[in-house]
Amino acid sequence: MVSLTDRQRQICLLLSVGQAAKSIARLLDIGLRTVEMEKQQVAASLKIPTRQLTIWAVENRTDLFEAIKDKKAVPKSILDLIGST
Repeated sequence: MVSLTDRQRQICLLLSVGQAAKSIARLLDIGLRTVEMEKQQVAASLKIPTRQLTIWAVENRTDLFEAIKDKKAVPKSILDLIGST
């Protein structure tokens, strides 16, 4: 898997469960532009168009969650959305 930051993984996980960028920004307490920038950086790392990032995130949801280094830092609201505890 491509080397991503935990925040990028969290954004991808939220994309994989259908969260919009505005909702992701609110859940992670970051700016909307930051979410969009992170999405662009992940897509560039994967060498895919940004519009295909959600599909990639759905296909790799389990691996994304497993790769998060500090699972205790993942907000409970996000864990509830992605169905992981």
